[in-house]
Order: sequence, then C-alpha cells, then structure tokens
Amino acid sequence: MKHGIVKFVSVMTGLLVTAGPLQAVPVSVSGDFALIAPPASVMPGALESSTTGWAFAEQQNVRLASDLMVDALLPGGAAGAITAGTTINSFFLHFDPLGDSNAAADVETVTGSLTFSTPIIGVIWGGLPCAQCPPSSLFLDSSDYLGDPGVLYPTGGLGRGLETEEFYARNGTQDFLTFSPDFMTVSVSMSALPRHSDQLRIITRLPEPGTLWLMSLGLICLGARRVF
Repeated sequence: MKHGIVKFVSVMTGLLVTAGPLQAVPVSVSGDFALIAPPASVMPGALESSTTGWAFAEQQNVRLASDLMVDALLPGGAAGAITAGTTINSFFLHFDPLGDSNAAADVETVTGSLTFSTPIIGVIWGGLPCAQCPPSSLFLDSSDYLGDPGVLYPTGGLGRGLETEEFYARNGTQDFLTFSPDFMTVSVSMSALPRHSDQLRIITRLPEPGTLWLMSLGLICLGARRVF
C-alpha cells in the first residue's frame, strides 16, 4: 500500500493570489507545475512532458454521497475517510515524462507547489503497482468519479499513483509530499520513469457560507471605484 511518511513543514512561498470564482480553485502554482484546463486524457502518453506537472480542476462543489477513502486524511496524515455529507472540491496533478524507457537512468523529476483558498482535507495517490511493488490501496481508481467528465482517466492502469515508500528509492522514483501548517499549500516532488506516470488527487473543503459572503464583499470592495 502506497502509504509512506507524509511530512508537515512550513512552506515559504512568494505566490501571486488572484481573484477568481468563490470556490477553492488553485490560486497559484510554483516550480515545475502549470495550471491548465481539463485535458481530453491523462492516459499514458496522452499528456507528456519531462519538465512540467499539469494541474487542473475536477468536479467542484460535490456533496459526498458516501465516505471517500484517501491516502492521507488531514490534519493527521494517516489513511482514512472523508465522511459522507462533506462538500468538497477535487483537483488533479499529473506528470508523465516523454518516452517509453524503463531504465533507472531515465527517471525524470518535477517539483513545485499548489496553493488553495481553503484548506486541503485529503490527498489520494494509491494506484495499481507492478507485481514486485508493495500492494496498492487503489484509492485513485475508486475516486475517479470525482474526475472531470470530459477527461479520460487510466482507471485500473499500472503505475498511475505516487510511490512514497522507501522501496522506490532504489530506482530513484520515490515521491514526496509536504504541507504548509495551515494546509493551504501542498508541495510535491514527483519522480517517474518515462513508461509510467505519477498522479495525485487533492481534495479541499468548500468555504462556509459566511466565509463566501465575506469573500464576495471583499471582492466588491476591491472592485469599487472612488468617485468623490
């Protein structure tokens, strides 16, 4: 099972926050990550880059009909469930290096961070591993219903999750996540062979109704013009 140790550290960022929809959209990315519109596919070979990890919004304002299993439930960090009835936003991070090599010398790495306007409450990275790898929780597969309806996902595919265990250090593909103390920012290091991809689903909580009203008022005040 792709558990590993999830570290919690202070993340210092100099990120630009821009006004947008009153949901927990990523307000900024840094490092090797780029925000894009939902692509047609994140199947192997469909969205390749050896230098960039692609982030996009999935389904938003979803009220969970059943418990959602995650590999790290925040703030504790252990695997667990986001309970039914919670209203969440879902986001996806994808890295698929160019090529088709399975040689350790061809491992590619991207690092960066994503910052949100509301706290991250869970992250999902478990996918079907190789026969010699530690067993997987398959939480990515079971949470693909949160994906964008226009995106083709590799449900049931090999190598789609993160490899956080020490087992993967031997070939250079071990992945790492860290969170800021307020859980608004996740920093990720993804290392993958060109034959495989690394994928991560990030779950954030929606603002409370009162918070939304205050955010709306703030945006109105920012947009007001002085006429006297």
